[in-house]
Amino acid sequence: MRRPARVATAVLGLLMLALTSCGTPTDPFDKLMDQSAVVIQKRLDTLGIANTVARVSDDQITVIGFTDATNLINTVAKTGQLDFRAVYVATQAGRSVSQNNNTLPTAPPQTRPTTPDSNPKTTDELIHWEPSSQDIADFNRWSCDTAQDGKLPNGRTTGLPDGTPVYTDGTPIVPVWDQPLFACDALGTVKYLLGPAVVQGTNIARAKAAPPPGQTAHQVELTLDQTGASSMTDLTTTLCLQPSPLNLLAFVFDGVVISAPAVNEPITNSVQITSSFTATEAQHLAALVNSGPLPVSFEVLDVALIEKSGEEDHTTVVLKARQS
Repeated sequence: MRRPARVATAVLGLLMLALTSCGTPTDPFDKLMDQSAVVIQKRLDTLGIANTVARVSDDQITVIGFTDATNLINTVAKTGQLDFRAVYVATQAGRSVSQNNNTLPTAPPQTRPTTPDSNPKTTDELIHWEPSSQDIADFNRWSCDTAQDGKLPNGRTTGLPDGTPVYTDGTPIVPVWDQPLFACDALGTVKYLLGPAVVQGTNIARAKAAPPPGQTAHQVELTLDQTGASSMTDLTTTLCLQPSPLNLLAFVFDGVVISAPAVNEPITNSVQITSSFTATEAQHLAALVNSGPLPVSFEVLDVALIEKSGEEDHTTVVLKARQS
């Protein structure tokens, strides 16, 4: 039986999104969907996107609000997962080299992990993780490949959203916190082989957007909780003693490296993410981090502008479950 829609707020606007969940939830599904609606509403409220409503019905969330399609999609459809990982290799996309500039022998591709290990790793094990020859070989084949215009790099049609990172065989890259990650910067010009996430977004107590003193570029200041601060201190104490690129700390947001500074000294409970952020971009990132990641992932299926004579235009955006 189809259960009735549950409404997070009661004010209607002009922009509608229908979100369909993807993935297999580990908690009761209804609970995860309700949690997702709460996170979405918190994001909208934090960013001041007024007169919005989030409705849950079965495996869909419909969001209606007064804002443009791009802004609404970037606010509600992103998973919003931020984590911190050590860098093992950093090179220009399309040019695969090892950390000592010697090309390593290739090996047959293997299926990359998509779920955490059944045996949890300690913080020390995460920090001292080392890439295998298979990790390096798979990374050497990869060059910031993404789905574009509904197609994979090899020309095959795909239902993946544009910009979705994919492996050489077209399989979507799924960030798994205790596994290595292939990731690129936002421009797709530098690719990174990253270790497991030593500090995760759940360890962030507060995020704040602010310009550095005396500068116009904006940054996001993060305050870590006790567990995150302890792990960050351990991680950066190790990184600051390493040569480049092993002294780099990658800030990864939804699988994209948004910053990868060199660590010169141990970091304790406060971290600054500096990049070429505008004030709006910094505020948006801080809002998504403060609201927490979505427990269920969503993707865009269709965007349509609805024009009616004598009425204000509105946009409908449909988000559909990603097919594995």
